[in-house]
Amino acid sequence: MKNKFLDRIQSFELLRDNIKLFLSNYPEINEKIFFHFKIYEAITKQSQQNKWFTPHYIVQALEGIVFMLESSNIKCFTKYYQDIFLQEIDKIETIFVISAGNIPLAAFHDFFSVLISGNKFLGKLSANDSILLPILAELLCELDPYFSDKIRFVESIQNGSNQKKSDLYDKVIATGNNNSAKYFEYYFHKKPLLLRKNRNSIAILDGSETKEQISRLSKDIFSYFGLGCRSVSKLYLPTNFNIIGFIETIQSYSTYNADHHLYLNNLEYQKTIFLMNQKPFYDAGSFILVEESSMSSPISIINYEFYDSLSKLKSSIENQSEQIQCIVVENKSTKEMIDTIDPLLSVPFGEGQFPSLLNYPDGIDIVKFCKL
Repeated sequence: MKNKFLDRIQSFELLRDNIKLFLSNYPEINEKIFFHFKIYEAITKQSQQNKWFTPHYIVQALEGIVFMLESSNIKCFTKYYQDIFLQEIDKIETIFVISAGNIPLAAFHDFFSVLISGNKFLGKLSANDSILLPILAELLCELDPYFSDKIRFVESIQNGSNQKKSDLYDKVIATGNNNSAKYFEYYFHKKPLLLRKNRNSIAILDGSETKEQISRLSKDIFSYFGLGCRSVSKLYLPTNFNIIGFIETIQSYSTYNADHHLYLNNLEYQKTIFLMNQKPFYDAGSFILVEESSMSSPISIINYEFYDSLSKLKSSIENQSEQIQCIVVENKSTKEMIDTIDPLLSVPFGEGQFPSLLNYPDGIDIVKFCKL
């Protein structure tokens, strides 16, 4: 008997290879390969529909999917779940996924996890990110017709069906903000619910960072205009850290965002607010650096806070762990300290936007949720 789990894995590996081939030629496309034309067209349409989703960042999101599905990550994933997937699927359930629209292809990890677990994916995509994932789903179905009746996208949960809403799905994965979470908890209270709320990512520096390391950190900070939950919104800096030197080093890596009119409008607005309120801040030209205890920051602003000991910093992080998506850190001893809190929480500089298959949003295992 064929191992259906391995079949599904192989299909996603084929999807990865097709995306990888497309990216190797982009922005040129091989017109003989229909998928290349379709994804190129989807990138164009999505970037026109949502101005925050520039082709540059859509391509980065596709690169993230390729990384997520790389052989080494697939190997770790299959080893981690080998006991679960050796069992035959006794029941196929429909998992209703309500996705965020803050970054391109935000729902892909859920999409993969639901389908790889042998269940059906019912997706309600954000209006801000409604074009790209259906194109990848279409290719996946062409590569493996097994998925053809396992994937469905809806604009609303009713979607013209005569069935009761609750009969259309068995479990729910919902991503939203802290306000929408209350609505989701009420609306889906009769179903198993995996609920995600607001989270932010932080970086811990020790003052010895090289220009090359700062270059990699800049990707963690500025990617997707800082809109992702894995985008670094706050820096923890040692006492007497050279902030001016840091700004001078990182400025050259932040100019892409400053050329974007929506980002620039936000930047100018925030500068005006700070000036009106007479609140001290560092004007870095293309971003603002401000001393602030909050982990969350508006677009164009990076918060920072000083620390004088790792033990105090660890205590602070533990107290705010439910607000943290990931911690970007380069120093070995600092990483070891973070690993005592959660070994999957820390990532090296430059890898914050490239989670592996086991780096689940909010640290909640999607596959186990789907399989239970």
